[in-house]
This record gives sequence, C-alpha cells and structure tokens, in this order.
Amino acid sequence: EPLTAEALVTVDVGDVAENLPPVIDAVTVSDPRGEGDEITLTVLASDVDLPVGEQLRFAFDTDGDGVFETVNETGVVTLTFEDNGPQFVPVLVTDELGAVAEGGAEFSVANVAPTLIVADGLQTDADGNVTLTGRFIDPGLADTFTLTIDWGEGSDPDVGALPANPSGSGRFAVDHTYTAPPPPSGRFEVDIALTDDDGGEDRVARNVVVDTNEAPTVQ
Repeated sequence: EPLTAEALVTVDVGDVAENLPPVIDAVTVSDPRGEGDEITLTVLASDVDLPVGEQLRFAFDTDGDGVFETVNETGVVTLTFEDNGPQFVPVLVTDELGAVAEGGAEFSVANVAPTLIVADGLQTDADGNVTLTGRFIDPGLADTFTLTIDWGEGSDPDVGALPANPSGSGRFAVDHTYTAPPPPSGRFEVDIALTDDDGGEDRVARNVVVDTNEAPTVQ
C-alpha cells in the first residue's frame, strides 16, 4: 500500500489586541446660560485605536429621561431650557466596536427677569375710573408672576397673581377708581411692578391724568 504522511502545522498569530474605549477629553458649555437662551454643548473625545475612516458617535440625553435621543458624529448639541436651575446632560461616546465612554455637562441656567410693556398717557373718565392694560414677556415658560400696582394716591397697592404662560408672553388689565380725597383732579404717577417666582422683576412708572370735573350744564 502507498505510504501516507500527515503533518500538523501550528501558526502563532500572537495576542489579539484589546479594543480600547474612547476617552472624553473635554465638555464645554456656551454662554450666556439663561432661560430661553440657546446653549451649545461641545464634547471633545479621542480614541487611540479608532481605525482610519471611522467616526466616534456622540449621544445626548437632553431632557434627563434616560433616553439618549440626540445622536450625531459632531459632538455638538444646542439646547434651550424653559426654567432656571441646575442642569446635567449625560453624554455617551461610542466607537465602531461598541466600546463606550460616559460623561456629561453640568451647569446652571440663570433666571431671566420679565419685561413689562405698559402704555403711557392714561386718563380717567368723569367718574375717576381708569383701566390699566399691559403685557409682559418672559422666556421662563414655567414662571408664575405677581403684579403689584401702586396707583399713587395713597391707597394700598393692588396685588394679584398671574399664571405661567407657555407662549412666553401674557397680558393683564386692572381697573381702578380715583376718589376724593386726594383732590378729585390731578396727575398721578402709577408704579407697576411684575415679579416672577424666582425674584426677577421689572418695574415701570406711568402717568394717569384724573379729571372728574363735569362739563358745565347749560340751563
């Protein structure tokens, strides 16, 4: 019978290199950081064994619900916050093999005071009645407000609550009657203040002309 021979060849391929995870080098947060401002987070990351042509993937949990809803390869995301207070935005950086680096951006969003818009040149009717109307703007969409009006004739100020306005603006109208004393006619400076629930305030002064003199009657 023909002779046969078998040979066992062993090839040493060496140790397989372990994939190293990315490293988050820096996270920056833009200014200003107030309610309603566009705040940009920039994540810088590196990976020593990332193959040429591959990109790291950045994921952001922008609303703190545990879901990383914003994913990109730039490491940049722009956010807007409706209320002031401390914020933490978690970040995941993933390489092409699924290795992950975890980090985040921690910062504080500042309160922004409301802005009052009230027309000047108010005048009462013959009975001393006047209606003060105005509007306000506030980027803190979750803020509630206190409106205080000092009518300038010595009476106690009117104080009222205004609710939050998801649209970022609101309106008000307040009635008042000037009676004697003081004198039934004159010019009064009205002080109007609007304060949000975080202490931010805007204040304006407006004049009201009170003229309760009735026109003469022809007999």
